[in-house]
Amino acid sequence: MRQNCYQCLRAKSVCICQSLSPIETNIHFAILTHPMERQKVKNGTGRMTYLQLQNASLITDTAFENNNEVNTLLDKYESYLLYPGEGCLNISTMSDSPFEFQKPICIFILDATWPCAKKMLKLSPNLQKLARISFDHSIKSEFIIK
Repeated sequence: MRQNCYQCLRAKSVCICQSLSPIETNIHFAILTHPMERQKVKNGTGRMTYLQLQNASLITDTAFENNNEVNTLLDKYESYLLYPGEGCLNISTMSDSPFEFQKPICIFILDATWPCAKKMLKLSPNLQKLARISFDHSIKSEFIIK
């Protein structure tokens, strides 16, 4: 039977934990993972992101309206949803934040395929109320997993 790493959840023969160098941020990141995405060990980008950030939460569910951990974060932080759409604040074009925040910041990220992410958002009125942020889509990703 194959042994898995308990941190990255990959087979111990391809464990990525030695390559991790978590960074500290002033922003809390809440990575909301769809259960089907959590099973994808090949990519696991949500989990990899979580392991790279010291100030992050990884929460798995399909609907978050009654999720105690999400609602606690919403109460504690000035919260935003990283999700495209009309009226998004494009953070790529901001040089400095034009806002003064009353609380620390939390950015919620939906970790799922687009159809699953849309459904997660539809089932979560508490997330629908959040201001949305986005960034330029013209930047080509340099993400390489293999």
